[in-house]
Amino acid sequence: MGEKILSDSITATAQRGEVVKVLTVHSAKGLEWQFVALAGMQEGSWPNLKQRGSLLGSERLVEIFRHGISNAQQLDAISAAGLAQDEKRLLNVALSRASKKVLITAVAHEDNQPSRYFEQLAPEDIQFSQTQRSITQPALVAALRRMATVASKEDVEFAARALKTLATNGVRSADPKNWVGIAPASTQLPVITENEQLRISPSSLESFTECGLKWMLEQSGGKDADSTAQVLGSAIHVIAAQLKDQPDLSLEQLEAKLKGAWSLIDMNKGWIKDYEYRRAALMLQKFYGWHLSNKNKLIGVEEKFEFKLGKAIVSGSIDRVELTTEGKYYIVDLKTGATPISYEDAQSNKQLQSYQLAVVNDGFKNKLEHQEVDGAQLIFVGDHKGKEAKPRPQDPVNAKAVSDQIEEIAIKMSDKSFVAIINDRCRSCAVKSSCPIQPAGKSVIQS
Repeated sequence: MGEKILSDSITATAQRGEVVKVLTVHSAKGLEWQFVALAGMQEGSWPNLKQRGSLLGSERLVEIFRHGISNAQQLDAISAAGLAQDEKRLLNVALSRASKKVLITAVAHEDNQPSRYFEQLAPEDIQFSQTQRSITQPALVAALRRMATVASKEDVEFAARALKTLATNGVRSADPKNWVGIAPASTQLPVITENEQLRISPSSLESFTECGLKWMLEQSGGKDADSTAQVLGSAIHVIAAQLKDQPDLSLEQLEAKLKGAWSLIDMNKGWIKDYEYRRAALMLQKFYGWHLSNKNKLIGVEEKFEFKLGKAIVSGSIDRVELTTEGKYYIVDLKTGATPISYEDAQSNKQLQSYQLAVVNDGFKNKLEHQEVDGAQLIFVGDHKGKEAKPRPQDPVNAKAVSDQIEEIAIKMSDKSFVAIINDRCRSCAVKSSCPIQPAGKSVIQS
């Protein structure tokens, strides 16, 4: 048998001509070129003073032990100073890579300015060159639109004629009918007609009171899908509800139920999953401790109700219906959110008030013996501070006053326009990109 073995071959290779290397400053360490260009030396990108570090913040621990301080603002200042020194060293490395010539470029316009380093390195009499508008259709339309608003009368007329010519020849962006903010509202009809009933939940009453626009946008599909926190909250509710039919369940048994269902609740892995489980177990411990100290008798969990007020049909379910020692009903709503509301806000909480009205209006699917209610309370177990639940009680409801308020809210919910209200939850709002009073949602034609 014969075997062919490939041998090395020596062939002529083409000579490499002049080339340009594009690389980071770190990659350029130890190398040298005759000509080096530092492109895009803009403020915010060089120096880049944005805080950065490891996931667990180990560098912040080092700073705390090194400087003996724990104030967040002081630590941020120290970190920023360190970053500035690192960025200056990188600049010196970049400048020293050239043996003959260095070219530094920067751009100056409304949203971007040259770096402080550029100003230090550039000569005092430097002249910026005006860049020409790019030769594209969108750029031409944008320039004409700008001219039509800020130029002289003759230029305004010229811009208007040019835009009309472009629109006539099929350029949609030149037609004012297609400009954002020009077209009128597609409809002026109310969300709900005068003769229609509006079905609302107690939580939506609270949401609408907080911000009418947010409520409308979320009802129209702007709400995020259920997060792990929401799924976790639902699981805590389900486990807590089992104390109704199994009042002798111990905390260990409840925790075992939580652990058994955990793979369905949290899809995370590793230490994140362990942390979330410990947080959930703490919620359960807080609730169980409150449950043992509660003197009322638990008579119902997840009780469904429905009642009418004007054009509103209020429906939902209540976490716990209890009976006081005086024989009156008491409502409890379990909350797994991290931030408890104030005692003052609890007194006017529309969700709790509507739960109490469900008793007064005999709206429960499983009928109660009478309609006397002695108040309600929110039980917060998601707060990271402390080991006990934080109750927020509400006095017995003024049925007439609250009914009038809900009827008024229902009328506003049925309207054709909705008011945006700045509140404490704006920062985490899922629909702020559509909110006209937030920078993220402000119209592009608003000043």
